[in-house]
Amino acid sequence: MSRLEILVRDKIDVLFEAQPWIKKLSNQSIAIKYGGELLADDHNIYQISRDISFLYSVGIRPIIIHGFGPQLSKELKGKNIESQKINGTRVYTKEIRNIALDVCGYIRYKLNNALMTQGVKVISPIYKDVLVQEEEGYGLVGNITSISTSSNSSILFDNNSAVLVSPFGTNRDGEICGVNADNAVIFFAEIFSAVKLIINTSTFGVLDENHAVITHLDTIKANELIQQGVIKDGMIPKVLNCLNSGVEKIHIIDGRIPHVLLYEIFTNKGIGTEIVKS
Repeated sequence: MSRLEILVRDKIDVLFEAQPWIKKLSNQSIAIKYGGELLADDHNIYQISRDISFLYSVGIRPIIIHGFGPQLSKELKGKNIESQKINGTRVYTKEIRNIALDVCGYIRYKLNNALMTQGVKVISPIYKDVLVQEEEGYGLVGNITSISTSSNSSILFDNNSAVLVSPFGTNRDGEICGVNADNAVIFFAEIFSAVKLIINTSTFGVLDENHAVITHLDTIKANELIQQGVIKDGMIPKVLNCLNSGVEKIHIIDGRIPHVLLYEIFTNKGIGTEIVKS
């Protein structure tokens, strides 16, 4: 077989492998979360927008939730403002909340523009339509409880545009509050009936005691590994949130790898950790 024949065969094999997944997932929603560390430079944002554009072009509706933690930490440090974290979630004073809104807005602006440049139509919920119940001890931070039934929010559900969500909402007093992005992505995955939830992190997935990726994780195994201290730190709330969600399949993958999102969705083997309920 000539080099050209091998090249053609390999290229076409990729298309044939992707074909059944495209047919299965077309007209479905997939929720995708990107940690702020993956949105730190324009090149990464460009690569992400290309991946999202591919999903959009084959009829998959992307529901995108982004973080901005590292960028906020850098901004607070530059202003000599100390902040507290509890179980990985930052406590918001009004001052920190206002800075967070500015930092988040800049990230969303860049991501939104990159997606539109790739031909993706994007809509976003407005903060006042995302209702938040504050958690005691976390300041102006809480969990999303519902989406209002206003004409603004109804557009989200009567439209095939990609949805870009920033982790903020409004409490019952009309005050804007932060929301943990891991909690937000599960909420939006559920209300849009996403068939998959993909959490892009800066790790290979959930790791075992030998630092090897655990490719499949269910409730029983997850609880065992948490008790043993194998799953620890910031990975604990991620895993528990996944197991308590109503999403059928959840994947934690290493978003630092170029185009890993497409590899996870459109290949038979995938990559990272798949989390399912027992």
